[in-house]
Amino acid sequence: MEIRHHTESSIQVLLSRARRELKIREHLEMLERLHRWMKAQGYSPDTIYLYLNRSLLFLNYVEALGKKVDENRFKVLKLKRGYIKAIIRGYHGEGHTKVNLIDYCFSCSCPHHRFRKALCKHVLLLLELYAFLRNEARDLKLIENFLETYRSRLF
Repeated sequence: MEIRHHTESSIQVLLSRARRELKIREHLEMLERLHRWMKAQGYSPDTIYLYLNRSLLFLNYVEALGKKVDENRFKVLKLKRGYIKAIIRGYHGEGHTKVNLIDYCFSCSCPHHRFRKALCKHVLLLLELYAFLRNEARDLKLIENFLETYRSRLF
């Protein structure tokens, strides 16, 4: 449950937390630019805090993978509860991947999926990205049930 009474001081605390957590300077600068832009556009402190918090979660995830944002490894096309669709760039081209956690179905354009109907690394990366972006207990339960269903098809 989000707290709906954020002030400028709580935003500054979030930014100082970002300064401690983010190791790549470019990521911190992106977050600060987003803060300045949203403030100039007249967004409410609650909205600014929400966007900055989600952006910080995503940047932490990108850094945990050892990547930078400008590598364009992921391009999320659609994200909602129980569903994520993205393009994942790999060594041998792009893979169009989508996962529907509610209906327990997935698809990927990589050869592992086409020939073996396997739960490939692209789907697993997308599930990990979904967990970091949504970051709610019920979404983590959806991922757990999805992986339990396809345990025998991991590749």
